[in-house]
Amino acid sequence: MASSPPTSAAAAFLALLEERAPRPLSIPEMARLLELPRYDRRRIRTALEAAVATHKLRRIGKTRYQ
Repeated sequence: MASSPPTSAAAAFLALLEERAPRPLSIPEMARLLELPRYDRRRIRTALEAAVATHKLRRIGKTRYQ
């Protein structure tokens, strides 16, 4: 099954991490900073993990990204 392209919310999460990542952020922290009332955690995590695989992001522990 092919993965779908990142959603606009996932792109916003990636942009937030590129813009301000003085410390690792969790998905709920990023959602709060982006003022998102709802988000698909699995889809966001999949997009973030894809960025980790291409070395655009670092995963710190199990739940934080930088």
